[in-house]
Amino acid sequence: MIKFTQPGEFGAWGGLEEYLQRLAWANEFFGDDIQVEGWMHYANEPAPRVVTTQPWYRVNPDRPEPTLNEIDLYMARMGWLKAYDGAWIHREREIVISDALPKNFVIDVAGYIQPIDLIIIAPDDEQWNRLQNMARNLAQPAV
Repeated sequence: MIKFTQPGEFGAWGGLEEYLQRLAWANEFFGDDIQVEGWMHYANEPAPRVVTTQPWYRVNPDRPEPTLNEIDLYMARMGWLKAYDGAWIHREREIVISDALPKNFVIDVAGYIQPIDLIIIAPDDEQWNRLQNMARNLAQPAV
């Protein structure tokens, strides 16, 4: 799959360095293969776009997305702690994943859950403390 950022933007927030870090984390934590292919600058746009590629998954046509419960088990098995639906923390690395909802996962034809568009960030201290408290007070999925 080929993806283009918005002109002069780098995903959900942050600059180019944060964007590249998020891509590297997706590769590290989820075995993704996101590659930065380069820049593209259309003449009618104010700034260039970053061009990336990532694997395209053939999805199960009968059930293309996992349920929230299936995502919970998947994330817990990967070592993440749930803060609330769609938000997960990695305690050792102090990293947060948001938007971990069915719309951002697929079930491939082999039956494996694949994340496709999660937001991975290094939170500020206030966010980190709040999310850690939320995770502590939430029953975690049993794995």
